[in-house]
Amino acid sequence: MRQCGRWTIVAVAVMFAGSAAAYVNYEYFEGTWDVVPDFHAMTPVQTGLSVGFDIGHRDQEESFGFLFQAYIDIPEDGVYVFYTTSDDGSKLYINGALVVNNDGTHGAEQRGGSIALVRGSSLIEVMFFEKTGDNVLYVLYEGPGIDKQAIPDHALHPVLLPATSKACCPIPHDGAVSVDPMASLSWLGPDQDLVPSAKFDLYFSADPNFPEGPRIWRGDELTYDPFEAAEMDAGTLYYWRVDVYDPNEGFTPALNKGDRWSFTTRFGLVASYAFEIDPSDGTGNGHDGTYQGKEDPNIVPDPVRGNVLKLNEGGQGDGQYVDIGSVGIHGNMPRTIAGWAKANTTSLPDWTGVFGFAPKAGGGSNYFDVERDSSGNYALHVHGWEQPFMPVDTQWHHFAATYDGITIRWYLDGKPIGGEERILATIDEFRIGTRQSHNTFFVGLVDDVAIWDYALSQQEIRRMVLLADFDHDGAVDADDLAAFCADWLADTVIPGSIQTPVALEDFERYSPDGFPPITLGWFIYLSDSGTTKTTIRLMTGEPEAPYGGHKMMRFDYEFPVYPQGDDWLVLGHRISPNRDMAKYDEIRFRIRYHADNTEDVGLFFHGANDPPDEIEHEAFNVGPFPTTDNPADPNQWHEIIIDLRNDESIDWQDSYGGVDDVHYMNAILLSVVNSSGQVRKGTLYFDDIRLIDSTPDCSGLPAVDLNTDCLVDLRDFAFLAEEWLRQN
Repeated sequence: MRQCGRWTIVAVAVMFAGSAAAYVNYEYFEGTWDVVPDFHAMTPVQTGLSVGFDIGHRDQEESFGFLFQAYIDIPEDGVYVFYTTSDDGSKLYINGALVVNNDGTHGAEQRGGSIALVRGSSLIEVMFFEKTGDNVLYVLYEGPGIDKQAIPDHALHPVLLPATSKACCPIPHDGAVSVDPMASLSWLGPDQDLVPSAKFDLYFSADPNFPEGPRIWRGDELTYDPFEAAEMDAGTLYYWRVDVYDPNEGFTPALNKGDRWSFTTRFGLVASYAFEIDPSDGTGNGHDGTYQGKEDPNIVPDPVRGNVLKLNEGGQGDGQYVDIGSVGIHGNMPRTIAGWAKANTTSLPDWTGVFGFAPKAGGGSNYFDVERDSSGNYALHVHGWEQPFMPVDTQWHHFAATYDGITIRWYLDGKPIGGEERILATIDEFRIGTRQSHNTFFVGLVDDVAIWDYALSQQEIRRMVLLADFDHDGAVDADDLAAFCADWLADTVIPGSIQTPVALEDFERYSPDGFPPITLGWFIYLSDSGTTKTTIRLMTGEPEAPYGGHKMMRFDYEFPVYPQGDDWLVLGHRISPNRDMAKYDEIRFRIRYHADNTEDVGLFFHGANDPPDEIEHEAFNVGPFPTTDNPADPNQWHEIIIDLRNDESIDWQDSYGGVDDVHYMNAILLSVVNSSGQVRKGTLYFDDIRLIDSTPDCSGLPAVDLNTDCLVDLRDFAFLAEEWLRQN
């Protein structure tokens, strides 16, 4: 090595593999040019080390230039293609040979060139100038085993190092964000001519008062794992410092105190929305969504994806969407957005948002979302820049887009579609199902929307789509079938985990002429019109035979003229003891209709919840159910089944998002509603009101139990077969 002023020149033969030298040297110039000048013949305004080819080390927005120099690792012999995207001009040299000529004044433009290289280190030089307007510089390459990408920091190493007795060049670099929580710390030591036998004292803490505190490590290596292969905390700001201990053999030892550095770890998965019950954030990070529109959207069952979000069944006028708000990602920060969508129509309005970063109003690069574009395609949209996924159809599709701070990549159904370098400037507002600036709303189904604060890899995107890729090799194939067969007919049902059906009311305990009478258990809870022409009777035997047992309830009603609107007549029944509805899946009851009943009278079922020390209130209602018989098959008992987990017609009240919130159901109500406003008479018979549990608990789920029903069977094989066929 030789020194050059305050810098040490590093020989080309020196290999930096595994070190912290992910830096390049830069020289910054000021002036006005129409082509790239000879920067080697000019005196720079400033010099330094940069993480990558970063033109942010400038003092003005126009009339400036940079010369970057570094060694680049070439992993194997072969032909490599290098690219620059620049606004204005740029040139790229490898080992002194011009490879890319992207010179002149122009907007952001990409040009490339190829060169044969041998394994080892090569010298890369990039020259860039900006005259007026926007300023952009990206440097990319591709070659043997390397897809086209921005040259990663770890492949670059400085030509000149500071001639100093202190540690330098930290990785993660000072101020880095979105750092992998599994990252190690590394740095470069002092000039060996100044400190021949350096040792390093490392301080590391999340305490903002750092660097006060004890030394956590001393050694002669240039890397340290702060948690010995355990992850650092996600989304945490860490501080660290490396002091250089100089034993100074034969003289007084010295301690050269280092600079304080910092970095912030990424959260990883920032927010996720499975829409099993509501738009809550499944990560626990608190980014819960809120429903917007005329009324709340529905969570409905889908045969392929389970529970999903249903938006705008009635069309654009419903105005339904989910407002997520801020998730802590904005500007040019890395991110991934992904989710499933299925349109109910191919006639969505132009610029209909599906999901993504989408402000109420904006321009430029404020957006990063999936939309329906003006040509009938699903597209990745950044406002003024759109890239199609595919034409809109009415099938399920998985959409994903990543951004690493330089390159946008987009994927359809787990497969890469394209990539392009671009600067984002998004506002931190995330929405599902709308583009507010155009007042458009997605009509269809949405599921499993998720947001990460880093760019997922192609393999990670692929695994997100392929549930049956058990060996995580990015394909569903014979190896996955073998894994599936190994657990064929595995049964993980916990014996006794299915609750015994509970009879909420079978009417057997009442006496027709003694105690207790049926009116002690059932009563008129509410009547809008105040009618008194109702009777509640206990019936036994023929000709009005109960469905099961020996007794049933007969309810006779007569509604008067009621012009004010719907006339509700509500029967109430208290339940003792209270029932924890979270243990059950269905309510079932039997009903029979009188032949004279009319169609404009409907029946509703309600459940009331009464938690300790709280006022009783309605938890849900469902209906209307018919009150008229089939004329072709009169006087028959019918079973009404209310699917508490999947019935989209259930109207959950207030804070109740689903059956798992109802732990103290203490009453049921049956409402007969006259919608005609005219006199109506009728008779209904009720019997056998029960709670049913049909979902077992499991003692662990094999990975191949794809529908999570605690049993590996043909239902799971259907998922595997569908994915195997779809990828081909």
